[in-house]
Amino acid sequence: MNQVIRKIKVIEQIPVIVISGFLGSGKTTLLNSLLNHLPKTAVIINEFGTTPIDQDLLRKHNSPTDLATTSQMDALHFQLKELAPTATQINAVHGAVSQSLLFAFPQKNHYVPENNQTDLTAHRFKSISLQFEHRISWKRLQAVLTDLMMIYREKLVRVKGIIYTLENPEPLIIQGANGVLYPTSFLPTRESGDEIGRLVFITDGDVSDLAEAFMQKLRFSV
Repeated sequence: MNQVIRKIKVIEQIPVIVISGFLGSGKTTLLNSLLNHLPKTAVIINEFGTTPIDQDLLRKHNSPTDLATTSQMDALHFQLKELAPTATQINAVHGAVSQSLLFAFPQKNHYVPENNQTDLTAHRFKSISLQFEHRISWKRLQAVLTDLMMIYREKLVRVKGIIYTLENPEPLIIQGANGVLYPTSFLPTRESGDEIGRLVFITDGDVSDLAEAFMQKLRFSV
């Protein structure tokens, strides 16, 4: 009897963890904690848009402290249960979480777009980047951003930026999403800073008139 020997190539799957959330939510603290246990790890920062901002924001704190109260945590757990009842919730105090908890989940199949077509999300989302060489009034900018986020509520997915204002010496962090402009915070002043403000709009679809509308409102706002 003839024997047929087949060489089977075993492909080892590489686990991937996606960490998402606004600045100050504890992503960097969690990441640093994981890297202490997983030294052979590649880290990819997904910066959407042509103007880089996240690398400056990631250096905001030397130690990103848990500030949530018990009532806030309870409210968050309740909301997460409503949005994703089957998801596993893990509390990571100061970023401390066992790596075994993150890698204990069953591996899932690879994502393949239907009919082998390109994923349309890569073509759907757009970004608009603006730079400000001079300091600007935060009161004026806040009014314009709030107005724009209501006008373009359905298409304006996110606003993020670092702005130098007339009111404060430290650079101001701006965050907004889903029609809401979130409370601002400050970055420590750095000697290497160029004092150029940067603002990025991420949109769902092409909003070609957004930049022009922003500049016009900023010019004529009180």
